[in-house]
Amino acid sequence: MGSAMSSGPDFVQGANGPLRRGDRVQTQYTIEEGGDGRWYRGTITRLYNNNQAKIKYDDGDVWKGASMYIWSLSGPPPANQAQARPAMPAVQATV
Repeated sequence: MGSAMSSGPDFVQGANGPLRRGDRVQTQYTIEEGGDGRWYRGTITRLYNNNQAKIKYDDGDVWKGASMYIWSLSGPPPANQAQARPAMPAVQATV
């Protein structure tokens, strides 16, 4: 009838929309938590009933934490990541 281990919910709410197992995501290892401020990509491997998820990062690291800090790569990017992209300088041509 069921397994001894709960499979968890079908989705949890992430920073930019619902997250499901197998989704490609990113999180930021912030300076405040001792990180380097960079964004790291990975795949969700498990969801938990308490709005947490487990990620296996592309570099092999594993993290379990609150889904509110997880950004889906298929959703809109974080505001600070969009601002981090260098703007193209304006060019004025003379004829």
